[in-house]
Amino acid sequence: MATIHKIISTADSPAALGPYYRHEQVFANLTAVLKEANSSFAHAVKCTVFLKDLNDFDVVNKVYAKALGGALPSRACVQVARLPKDVLVEIDCIATVNA
Repeated sequence: MATIHKIISTADSPAALGPYYRHEQVFANLTAVLKEANSSFAHAVKCTVFLKDLNDFDVVNKVYAKALGGALPSRACVQVARLPKDVLVEIDCIATVNA
């Protein structure tokens, strides 16, 4: 099976290093990128959540559950010392796309 790698971006979300500090905005940005790729959280395979402060986990977890609905991809959440542009949260999502 061939694997196709493609960088997906959209004007509907700020640049990956943009100044977003609200957790809801991170999920809105990721939703826009997935939509541009003809995908959605329903097709997410794995999400990695990077938090500057693990005390934010409960809030992020609630927003995550709301954003993903019934989708339950594999997930990891880690606290990191620093993120680019000093954002508070960053999410890496691997999802399948509809051809």
